[in-house]
Amino acid sequence: MCPIFAGTVNDSCTSNSDCADAVANSECNGGTCQCVADYVSDNGGSECRDREIGDACQDDTQCTDVIGNSTCDSGTCSCLPGYIANDAGDACTLRTIGDSCGTDSDCVQAVGNSVCDGGVCRCADGYYATGSGDSCIQRTLNDTCSTHSDCAAAVSGSTCESGVCVCDSGYQTTSGTCTLRQIGDACSVDSDCADAVQNSVCEGGTCQCDVGYVTSADNSACVANTVGDSCTTNSECSAVIANSMCADGTCQCRTGYVSASGGSSCVRITVGDQCTADSDCSTITDSVCTSGTCSCPSGTRANNAGTSCDAIDVGDTCSDNTDCSFGNSECLNGVCACVDGYVRRGSSCSEIGVGDPCSTDSDCAATLTGSECVDGSCQCRTGYRASSDNQNCDIVQIGDPCGTDADCTGANSQCGTSGTCECISGYTASADGGSCYLRKYIQPCIAGS
Repeated sequence: MCPIFAGTVNDSCTSNSDCADAVANSECNGGTCQCVADYVSDNGGSECRDREIGDACQDDTQCTDVIGNSTCDSGTCSCLPGYIANDAGDACTLRTIGDSCGTDSDCVQAVGNSVCDGGVCRCADGYYATGSGDSCIQRTLNDTCSTHSDCAAAVSGSTCESGVCVCDSGYQTTSGTCTLRQIGDACSVDSDCADAVQNSVCEGGTCQCDVGYVTSADNSACVANTVGDSCTTNSECSAVIANSMCADGTCQCRTGYVSASGGSSCVRITVGDQCTADSDCSTITDSVCTSGTCSCPSGTRANNAGTSCDAIDVGDTCSDNTDCSFGNSECLNGVCACVDGYVRRGSSCSEIGVGDPCSTDSDCAATLTGSECVDGSCQCRTGYRASSDNQNCDIVQIGDPCGTDADCTGANSQCGTSGTCECISGYTASADGGSCYLRKYIQPCIAGS
């Protein structure tokens, strides 16, 4: 049999020397030249070289035997989490801050307290990298910083100010930590206190509650005074409770006001509130204290807010006639109305006059003599005329305007051609023009009369 001369990987062979003499690190396996374990074919099969990161594999040993800290992952040699391949791909080195990454585990497996941010390993918020980049150190107060989170993530209650980590406003430094100020703690400006405890101020170098507030039992809050709390000055009450004052050592509502909302406010007394004297109801216009209750006197009623007693008007509700205290009125069917012969003018009842509305003759005649109801309004009867103020119907007299003889009611009178009442021929008007009487012979006469 003629000898077989192998030249590249995958060529036929009968012995190891057929392959090894042509390609170093190869052997004859199953009649073909193959690279020995831990080596892979390269350069068209003319070379068997050491495995590198990225080469195909079937198990971990094919990678780990030649590359430390590697593994066979999905049929490909890869670096273990936390490691990165060198440029040649023949070694896996531990990642440091600044190396490329795909996930957070790529970084944190190598450097504690690190993250993968934008494809690059960096220290998590609140930490900074050492010079070698192989560790992340937690920031402390007075460390350098660039952003608020650089400090706040490491020391609660801190912030980055002028490039240095310091305690935020309202906090104080305590053994390298930032603790929230309380009442009684040292301070320099009001914000040192107010940013920690609402309604507090810096007074005399210590945090104190503002006027009108008292310190809570644990010094962590300033609580507003309420009605009944102790006091020494009016301002301790009025600063937080409107219409209050300090009386007999306790916060009390001023006269005319009552406690409300659990003592946190003093509201104006209204009709129906309790009282002991008229002065208690002084904030309600024209009210009185009756049987322990602020009430409106007879003839008045409370306005919608209960803050004033207003005079009852025509049309207002009533219980009896005494509620309708204005003249010429009565309580009719639960409503104040004018009595017969009177009509509403503003807030009072006045006598009906000519032209006022009516339903029957009696509506007019009750106070307007010589009138009747015509088409819904009071008018003077025939033979009467309205006075200049329309409040009377006066008998038509000689000389008054007329339209027919009937308009001239006086005996022996008629409506003359001039449209005025005149006496008939042979009669003359009395001095007041109210009647016509027979002429006497001594009286002068006028031709044709």
